[in-house]
Amino acid sequence: NCPRYWFFAFTGAEFENETDSMGVVNMDNGTHVHDRIQKVLSKMEVFRANETEVTHDDPPIRGFADTFIEWNGKEVIAEIKSAKQEVFDIRQAEMKPLPYHKVQLLTYMKIRGAEQGFFFYENKNDNSFLIIPVNMDEKNTELINGVWDWLRKVYAAYEADTLPERTFTKSQWACKGCPVKSTCWADK
Repeated sequence: NCPRYWFFAFTGAEFENETDSMGVVNMDNGTHVHDRIQKVLSKMEVFRANETEVTHDDPPIRGFADTFIEWNGKEVIAEIKSAKQEVFDIRQAEMKPLPYHKVQLLTYMKIRGAEQGFFFYENKNDNSFLIIPVNMDEKNTELINGVWDWLRKVYAAYEADTLPERTFTKSQWACKGCPVKSTCWADK
């Protein structure tokens, strides 16, 4: 969400990780969830691949889609996520992924030309599952095209060596956990 973050990332800024020990445990748990669910999915007849690099040149994108299946002759991309009970309950009630998760999946779908994708959420508390389908419909196409337009503008600023203006203050959520915060605010 922050163009300055991307500018500094492209220029090779030193990333500072402020993740506490509980955050590290949560990330490790997410990795274990991925491994376990990918192992189960890989035994299904519709399974095609796990953890596949997905890249694009304009805008420059590099990511790793969690799982690919084939359904009715078409590629479908799956993203695996884990969530504590409170978050899982919200996802289940709304049947919507977190917005940044949605952008991630839509990005992979756009790059690969996939019409369908889904989220495989696992509840960290009881290991129950939730499947949330995502289609590349008109609304999602408009959303991802808007994100890509923004990405192109941010990358163009980097190529022109033009540092974008700050869009957040130090106390806002985007700055609080930002790994390039020290670099970004060094001039203050």
